[in-house]
Order: sequence, then C-alpha cells, then structure tokens
Amino acid sequence: MLNRVNALFQVALNSLKHLMLLAVGATALSGCVLFHDNTQDYIEAPVLEPVTLADGRAYPSESAYPIENVEDRRKDFGEEGEYVLPKPPSVAIEVADQQNTDTPLIDRISVQYDGSDQPTLVIAGSLAEAWLLVSRGLSGMDEVELDDQSYDEGMFEIERNEQPFQVKLSNSSNGILISLLKKDKLAEKAVSEPFLYQLQDAILALNL
Repeated sequence: MLNRVNALFQVALNSLKHLMLLAVGATALSGCVLFHDNTQDYIEAPVLEPVTLADGRAYPSESAYPIENVEDRRKDFGEEGEYVLPKPPSVAIEVADQQNTDTPLIDRISVQYDGSDQPTLVIAGSLAEAWLLVSRGLSGMDEVELDDQSYDEGMFEIERNEQPFQVKLSNSSNGILISLLKKDKLAEKAVSEPFLYQLQDAILALNL
C-alpha cells in the first residue's frame, strides 16, 4: 500500500515539473508583448509651440543653418544630372580689383640689383597683376616660348634661344620680384640682365 502511494506521488511530482517548464517557456516566448513597443510613437507625437526666450522672442522653428545659393548650385548639374565643374574666376577679375590705377605702370616697374649685383625685375603691385603682366609680356617677346606655368609656385617654364629657363615671381616688401633661373638657380648676369630689360619693355608695350 505504501509503495503505491509513493508511486502516485512521484507521478504527480513529475507532472508538476512539466507544467512549470511549460509556463516558463510560454512566458519567454510572449515576453515581447509584456513591454510596449515605442519605436513608432514619434509619429503621433504632438507638435510643440516655438520656445519663447526670456525677452519675449520666439526661437525660430526654421533651420538655423540654411543652405545658401541652392538654385545656383542646381545649375552646376547638366541635363543628365551629371555635375559640371564650374570654371574658376579669371585672374583678370582679381587684377581689376587690386590694380593700382593711381600710379602709372611705368613708375611701378624697374630693373633693380641686389647686394651681389644680380638683376631683378620689380613690379610694385599684387602677385595677380604681376603674373598677368609677365604672362602677356613673355607672349610678346621674340625667341621666347612658354612651355608650362604654375601660379601657385609663381613659375613660368620657358625656352629662349632653344635653352630652358624659368621665370620666378616672388613676394617682397618692395613688390613682386621677377628673376630668371637656370635649372632652379639664378642665371648668369650676362644672360638675365638683357632678358629682364627685354621683359620690362614688352610689359610696358602692353599699355595696360
């Protein structure tokens, strides 16, 4: 009799364990519904009134950082939606803004000599103006061919009498210094002096 009671108790205990496991599993599977999903609540959020500052002004609701020239930027796109790189501003525009119109060019350009008696062409004015003048002056000189140029480096690569030279522009307190170089070194005075005087005459002949 006692053995039968123990057997029935054991069966009841096992059934209780199974029920408890089923309850835990069901709770785990339905856990997502026990917590509110608030990922979409912002859609129904109310629109608040603009914040009023202490002096009575309302904080603007529009963007504090507007994109300027939006319509102009759209013009940079071609008919097929491809971006078209805008042309850089002309150096001549910068020259027109900076050129000293009160002092004639003839009074602002001269060949000068340093302490070692090396000649240098000096133009009183901006680098942009001197660059334009030298560029046009070189184009008007006989036996001079322009091979390359770099405004950022202030350098013209030229050929004169079938020999390569460099015309270098440098800023100084006296204005823009123009020197003739040979293989990145100052050319001999016998070569640079007549060249710089010829360049000066070619620039003055422009009548700018």
